Amino acid sequence: MKTLTIIRHAKSDWGSPDLGDHDRPLNSRGDRDAPRMGSFLNEKGISPEVVLSSTALRAITTARIISQKLGFPSDSITEMRAIYLASVTTLLEIVSQIDEDMDSAMMFGHNPGFHDLTCELVGSYNAVENFPTCSVACLKIHTDTWGEIGGGDAEIIAHFYPRMLRLGW
Repeated sequence: MKTLTIIRHAKSDWGSPDLGDHDRPLNSRGDRDAPRMGSFLNEKGISPEVVLSSTALRAITTARIISQKLGFPSDSITEMRAIYLASVTTLLEIVSQIDEDMDSAMMFGHNPGFHDLTCELVGSYNAVENFPTCSVACLKIHTDTWGEIGGGDAEIIAHFYPRMLRLGW
């Protein structure tokens, strides 16, 4: 059995029109939500063996903040340009290439791909209604090999986002 934790980047800053999309940093809400989410995941015992992240500044920053809270070394995060705004097909291909010795993986990236990936793996487009910034979906994968992962092979064991934490969840 494998576990995949899918995390959308924290809220980004749109205040600098000169910056390209790939280079947008986190805004103040993102700077607040990412460490809070990392602490929450740590309390829940989430401990990935491998962390993959989009190279977009907002995604890799979120990955570094949350990984630090989980005790995962930030220099061990695998940065992948292919995750940036990837389709479900590309994301499934990336997941299928995770080292088979690893039983738990965490990915940081973007919508709509991450919402769609979650729904595809669960086998229902209504698996999660929304996937706001800094959302987390923890999936139990019903296969022993990443290389065989496909639609309907997973179940959601947890789904949460910053607003839920602010409400005392």
